[in-house]
Amino acid sequence: MTTNQQHILSMYQTVLSYMDAKPTMWNTIGPIVKSVFMFRTYVTALIQQMYIQPGQMAALYMQDKDGHMLAMSDMSLAILLKVRAYAKASNNKALLYAINYSENELRTGSEIHIVKRCQTIYNKAKDHLAELTKYGVTEERLSQLQHAINTVRPMITHRNAVANKKLAAMVNVPLLIEEARAELEKLDELVKTTIFDRRYIKMYMQLRNQTEMPLHTPSVQMSSNNLQLS
Repeated sequence: MTTNQQHILSMYQTVLSYMDAKPTMWNTIGPIVKSVFMFRTYVTALIQQMYIQPGQMAALYMQDKDGHMLAMSDMSLAILLKVRAYAKASNNKALLYAINYSENELRTGSEIHIVKRCQTIYNKAKDHLAELTKYGVTEERLSQLQHAINTVRPMITHRNAVANKKLAAMVNVPLLIEEARAELEKLDELVKTTIFDRRYIKMYMQLRNQTEMPLHTPSVQMSSNNLQLS
C-alpha cells in the first residue's frame, strides 16, 4: 500500500470514527445503517490489505532461507564429488552424466533448479550407496542432505505465495478504495438529507472536506471533544 493509499485509508477511518461517536444520530435510519455497514466493510478489507507487506514478511525469513540454501548446497557438493569419483573409477558414464553439475550450478541460478539438482544427487547417491560407502558416503549423510532439501523446498513455495499475495494486494487496493469512495459519497447525501441535526451535519461536512484534501495539505485533526457531541 502506497503512502497516498495509507492516507486515504486513514481518512476513511476518521469518517467511521465520527459516525461511531454518535450512533444514535443515524442507527434508526435504515439507508444510513446499510451505507455505514458497506463503507465499513470496504475499510476493513483495506486494513487487511495494509497488513499484507510481502517485502517485510520476506525479510523475516529470507536470511534464514539463504542459510539453509547454502547448507544444502554445501552438503550436495560434498556428496557430488564423491559420487563423481566413484562414477569415473567404475566407468559409469550414465551416472557421471546424471550428476554432471558444476559447483556454480549448485549455488546460483533458479532456487527451484538448485533444489532439483540437489535432489538428483541424493537420489543417485542413494541408488549406489553400497558402492559409495568406501568413498565416505553414509546413510546418515544422505539423511542430512534430504532433511536440508525438505527444509528449503517449502521456504521457496512460501516466497512464491508471498509474491502472489503481493500482486493480489496491488490489484485489490485501488479497487477497494474506489468502492469505498463511491459508498462514502452515498453516505454524504444520506447524512445531508435524512439527519436533521444541523450541528452534526455541519461537523460531518467539515470532516469530509478535510478528508478530500490533497496529501500535501496539512490535515486538521479533530479532537476527542469534537467527536463527543452533546
